[in-house]
Amino acid sequence: MKRLLSFMAALSLCSGLASTRVSAEDGNATSLGYHAGTQIIPRPEEICPGTTFLQNDDESFENGYCWRYGGCVPPNYGAWAECYDADYVCGIQLMLTQVGNFSGQSIDIYVWDYDADGNPPPGPDPGNVLYMISGLIPDPPALWPEISQHNYQVCTFTNGPHFVGYWGNWPSGSCAFFTAADENGFGIGCPRTRVTAGSAYGTGWVPVNLAFPNCLDLGIREYAGMGDCQPTPNRSTNWGMIKALY
Repeated sequence: MKRLLSFMAALSLCSGLASTRVSAEDGNATSLGYHAGTQIIPRPEEICPGTTFLQNDDESFENGYCWRYGGCVPPNYGAWAECYDADYVCGIQLMLTQVGNFSGQSIDIYVWDYDADGNPPPGPDPGNVLYMISGLIPDPPALWPEISQHNYQVCTFTNGPHFVGYWGNWPSGSCAFFTAADENGFGIGCPRTRVTAGSAYGTGWVPVNLAFPNCLDLGIREYAGMGDCQPTPNRSTNWGMIKALY
């Protein structure tokens, strides 16, 4: 497996988006606070042999972000996403951490197409759902300031720029775990989060740094290429379930 940083030079809008940062705190956005001494716990097994491993982070994470209470609402308000450019996604890797509240809460894994204009403009933002796996229960995340790797095979065509990410399933509750955040890295990705109507940060998909001003990239990585996938996805969500999300 080749490891590459996803510079996406042709997609410079990802990191150059001009937005007004909102400093207001609505009580739903929470972070763990900057920590320079975090440690990544390596995953013993790998997935997707023969693929290219893409990451926007610099292999270190200084914080963790979460939406709690009214910021986490079905079907996927409070979701997190990062952008990559590949024709096929074999799998994704999530970098997660917790403070002791995990008790088997599930996640939904997503692959979205790339909405260059955004909704509302400017973009880019996650667009239509290309693929979803619901109800996955991750292994217990590491305890902060340790961060654990969580691999998931998806096997789906993307045909170029796209977003991958997840939604944590704890509606109106406390944070089961946190998404690791790179606050001193390259800033080459498109970290996005989906916020509820009436929040202090807008509605729908927004840059993560509206709610968490120091965010440069998220701990959401990708195995690009077919690897050991079959020519068609090996897991799927029926179209009726996908339409019901929107």
